[in-house]
Amino acid sequence: MDVVKDPDNTLTELFTHLVETHQRSLLHISYIYLKDRTLAEDAVQETFMKAYKSLPHFRGDCSEKTWLTRILINTCRDMNRSAWFTHMNRALQPEDVKEETCTTASGSDELAEALWQLPAKYKEVILLYYYQNLTMPEIARALGVSAATVSRRIQTACKSLYGVLRKEGEPWMKRV
Repeated sequence: MDVVKDPDNTLTELFTHLVETHQRSLLHISYIYLKDRTLAEDAVQETFMKAYKSLPHFRGDCSEKTWLTRILINTCRDMNRSAWFTHMNRALQPEDVKEETCTTASGSDELAEALWQLPAKYKEVILLYYYQNLTMPEIARALGVSAATVSRRIQTACKSLYGVLRKEGEPWMKRV
């Protein structure tokens, strides 16, 4: 947060810092939403364009990561709603998810496949909490819901994943 509030930095330096720091994690999130690497890259680029325009007005009420994540999620949702997007074949194989996003200690193909079966609202909380290491309040701000809702979604998602995987004590139940 100090970087954004430092008056000696220029807007370009601040923006460069944001891109270098958060580009990779935002790409992972957008890839889960859009199921296409090229579209995910477009969403991240769009997110950074929106962030650049809004950077002078960023108040610092939340972390940079939370702010950028919220912009990205809204951008991905907008892309999902567009008419042309609904007609695209976005079939994605579970091994693509593992390769791009869900690299865990166990490298579980089953986990990647189970994650794809979750509805978007559960998939996003799992991704943000376990893979992006955001706190529940940060996720709540990013998604525009309460922390209690985030907690319930995480619990529901974990139960669903457990039901699909039918394994106890898998490493995916802990933050990676």
